[in-house]
Amino acid sequence: MDELDDKVAEPSSEYGNQDEDTEVEEGFIIDLITGEQVKLTDLEQIRQEEERKLLEEFGYPFEQRADLIRKDFRIKPRQLKPRKFPLVVLRAACSTSQGSDECVYILIDVQKPKTKAEDSKKGAEIIAEYLRDTPSAEFAVWTNGTDRVVYWKQTGKIKVRTLLVNDIPSYGKGAEDCFAKEKEAMRVARGLSLRQAFQRCHDYIYAHQGGSNETIFWEFLKIVFAKIQDERNLQKAIAEGREGERKFRIASLEERNDEEKSAQVKERLDALYVQVRQQYPELFGAQIDKIDIAPPIIAYVVAQIAEYDFLHSSVDVKGEAYEAIVGKNLQGTRGEFFTPRNAVKMGIRMLDPEPGMKCIDPACGTGGFIVVILNYMAEKILQRFKDQGRDPNGKDVEAFNHELRLVAQKVFGSDINPNLVRVARMNMLMNNDGQGGIIHLDGLMPPEKWRFPAGVIRQYQADRTWRDRAIDEYFTEELQLGTFDIVASNPPFGTKIKIESEVILSQYELAKKWVYDGERHIWTSTPMLQSGVAPEILFLERCVNLLKPGTGKLCIVLPDGLLGNPDDEYIRYWLLRQCEVLALVDMPVELFLPKVGMQTHLVFLRRKSTEEMNQESLSGAPKDYPIFMAIAKKVGKDRRGNHTYKRDRDGRVLDHFRRYQGEDLYERYRNSTVVDFYPEVDEHGRMRDDDLPFIAQAFHELLQNKMSGNVKYDR
Repeated sequence: MDELDDKVAEPSSEYGNQDEDTEVEEGFIIDLITGEQVKLTDLEQIRQEEERKLLEEFGYPFEQRADLIRKDFRIKPRQLKPRKFPLVVLRAACSTSQGSDECVYILIDVQKPKTKAEDSKKGAEIIAEYLRDTPSAEFAVWTNGTDRVVYWKQTGKIKVRTLLVNDIPSYGKGAEDCFAKEKEAMRVARGLSLRQAFQRCHDYIYAHQGGSNETIFWEFLKIVFAKIQDERNLQKAIAEGREGERKFRIASLEERNDEEKSAQVKERLDALYVQVRQQYPELFGAQIDKIDIAPPIIAYVVAQIAEYDFLHSSVDVKGEAYEAIVGKNLQGTRGEFFTPRNAVKMGIRMLDPEPGMKCIDPACGTGGFIVVILNYMAEKILQRFKDQGRDPNGKDVEAFNHELRLVAQKVFGSDINPNLVRVARMNMLMNNDGQGGIIHLDGLMPPEKWRFPAGVIRQYQADRTWRDRAIDEYFTEELQLGTFDIVASNPPFGTKIKIESEVILSQYELAKKWVYDGERHIWTSTPMLQSGVAPEILFLERCVNLLKPGTGKLCIVLPDGLLGNPDDEYIRYWLLRQCEVLALVDMPVELFLPKVGMQTHLVFLRRKSTEEMNQESLSGAPKDYPIFMAIAKKVGKDRRGNHTYKRDRDGRVLDHFRRYQGEDLYERYRNSTVVDFYPEVDEHGRMRDDDLPFIAQAFHELLQNKMSGNVKYDR
């Protein structure tokens, strides 16, 4: 990837108060508020995340950040000891030059990750005491990076009380903004906010409700899908010209702070969950029709996530949040390990599916590939609407949803693990409502032996009507070999899980024993079956056979041995006869670490037509064609899973990426889509040391040059 690194020149213009010649020391970052260098400790990372939230989520103006937000601000309360707070927010109407205690509006306390909110010396109650004892302060936030407790001060005639609220108000708003109003706009989740909120909710349920991790996982997902159902109800009301009313909310101080009143929150969520069960009966199986969590705990969870707009938050933010709790609660036992999101995005960007293409992952796991495929096509539809001057989030929302539903009906996934199928369905539903095409089956079994559940599936039609179809009839018609435009998969693989069933093996050419003819330099299959075959070999053949001859394209994750071991030469011989190799991307071992250490390739293929194969048989040799090849040396993380960042030739982290040639690369990344697949740049200007976006870019540049006739290949 050295040649691709040159495409990312080092930006030279300043960010914040930093001059272009200033070097950022190793282990330091540029503070979002002051523009000065600060040492990046665990505490500082949490403080920087709170600063980012103030600017991006709560709308504090960037140009006034240094006046309104102060670091290490010393508070002198009336009775308590003076104390320095990591962050305070000052009142906009106050004279910012004085910055005195009379200006303090919000106190923010940052503690180490292992500090508990209940800690008697450093916990949340301490900041509540300071809030009560600081006359001008109205809100206080306590956080350890995961837990986040927010108080509002209610001043009465006799005493001052601190009450729990959902969150601090947005910039320019008051205490009334702390509760989810019936028609109030929600905010899009940014950065790690949603992931932290999910983790916070999961841990809170575990600590206060009890039960197994898996039980808590499914109950929490009930709440998440009640939230999604509420947003879809609102969206439908807008499309029909009606005024919608938010049900997923904390409506008053009493609902958040009074155990009896919190029952009203649970009643609203149970009603939403009934709608989820009616619309998607297979998601939660035979579980009860109510959410089995106590009302005060539900009130806490609702307070953490009510203000986030799930439908309009980016696929990356939602995907990272969802996968974080999935990975914590569901572990693969059959050689499955989930494909990192940057590898999935690179694979789909290189395949470049168009809306309406028929796509499948026959070993879909949690649905990573098919979710990105669906979002990739949705972004293309969205951009087309915008280019036509149509409003996909307003008056044209129903037309947009109509096209999206039609596209979603062409995206399929299957997996042998029923729990992963449910997780994948939910993943699709959370992202773009395409979970209907995911089915529980063994993708390696003969298609005629695939068994589909009884029941009815609702199919959306081009004329915007619905029709009921039998599930088995629907999938029997759709899941046919040789009918898919796109196949993308990371199949389970490993020598310890060989497939030995004769029923399965008898379908596959690659399950037979092959012999080599040294004189003719060809391999020939025999009628004899091998005793056992690794699943990735069979999945490779199944994926190829799912493709449309002549046009179908495949992206598949394969172990390096399959591409290089002498014993596997017959596999490569068969593959080159069946397919044209579009690209080979060699991945570093860090890609799947720390979960598992495996050297892999992403392999991109196009299935040849029968005519192509016949012509090559007559000529005695395959045609000559170029193959795009790349070696990814870096994937944005080390062997322990820690983020890694781009460095200069002297080994220093490059912190100037925030601005480059007049463009704010962080803003570009933050507002980008899965179609763009830009390199990840954090709010401090650090670019993840990830070669994959540049590989995808180079591949598309090669295709463009090929189409224009400007490319030359060394053979």
